[in-house]
Amino acid sequence: MSRDSEESQMHETSVNQKIEKAIHEAVNDGTMILVFDKHGVIRYVNPSFLEVSQYDAEEIIEATTANFFTADFYQIIKNTIEKNQKWTGEVIHKKKDGTRYWTDSSITPIVDKKQGHKYVLLQQDITKRKTYEHTLEELVFTDP
Repeated sequence: MSRDSEESQMHETSVNQKIEKAIHEAVNDGTMILVFDKHGVIRYVNPSFLEVSQYDAEEIIEATTANFFTADFYQIIKNTIEKNQKWTGEVIHKKKDGTRYWTDSSITPIVDKKQGHKYVLLQQDITKRKTYEHTLEELVFTDP
């Protein structure tokens, strides 16, 4: 391999690493991420998830999703696991202190025959938007 070719490959690798880092930072900045296995056991949460939910990593890693989500959303998680299909929707959750918050959520299955199936839950906090929508609805239906 020529020196120019090696330098080009090294530059391309460096650029790809920078792109991956930028994507990772963009996704992690404000996007809540939770990874769980086929049994609903939580294997990973990112700092955004911890910040919004008010839980510590020690409280949530290795726990089951049933402990942290409403019964309705847990049923969605179970159905997603059973069907091994993607799911998207808006969900209301409770923070550790009991405060409610809304998320735009998606669950995506990741097939890994060696380590078992995993599921990635991505969430955006849409509480402000839902509050504005509710206020607007009240104004429309109650204001003369």
